[in-house]
Amino acid sequence: MNLLRAIPIILACAISLPVVAQSPNDKDVYLPPDSIGKNLSIHSSSKNTTSFRFLVKSLIGKAENVKLTAKVIDNNDLKPVPSILEVKELSERKNAFLDFVLPVTKEQITSNKIKIQCNVEYLPDYSKIIKMVESDTVKYQNPVYKERLINLLKKNRDNSVKSVQAVRYIPELDK
Repeated sequence: MNLLRAIPIILACAISLPVVAQSPNDKDVYLPPDSIGKNLSIHSSSKNTTSFRFLVKSLIGKAENVKLTAKVIDNNDLKPVPSILEVKELSERKNAFLDFVLPVTKEQITSNKIKIQCNVEYLPDYSKIIKMVESDTVKYQNPVYKERLINLLKKNRDNSVKSVQAVRYIPELDK
C-alpha cells in the first residue's frame, strides 16, 4: 500500500528533476546578433491621408535581395500605396525606406482601429555574422551553444536562407 502511494511522488520527481537540474542562467539556444534594424513611424499627415515610413538599416555586412512590404492588419478595405520596395543590395550601415500612404486621417490611425505591419525579407551576410559570433566571447560564453549557432548559421549560408522580420505600428505603444 505504501508503494502505491509513493508511485505518484516518484513520477513527479522524475518529471521535474530535469527542470530543476538546469541553472536559471542556462539557455537552450543562442540567437545571432541583429543584422538589420527597423523602424515604422508616421512620416506625415494631411486632411485625408497618413504617410508612413518603414526604415530598414543593415547593421552587419550587406543585406541582399531586400524586400520591404507593408500591409494593414484586420482591415481588408485598406491597401497601402505603395506597399512594396525591392533593393538588390543594402550596404552595411546604409538605409532603405518604404514610404506608403493610407487614405485615413492621423486620428483614425491613433484611434487604435487600424494596425499596420511591415516586413523585411533579405539574405543576411552570414559570413560576417559568423565571424562576429566566433569572436564574441562575452555574449556567447557557452562553447556548445555557440558551436550550435555557428553550425546553424553556416547551414543557412550554404542554403541561402532568407531572414524575414516584422514590425507593427500599434498606436498604444507610440503614445
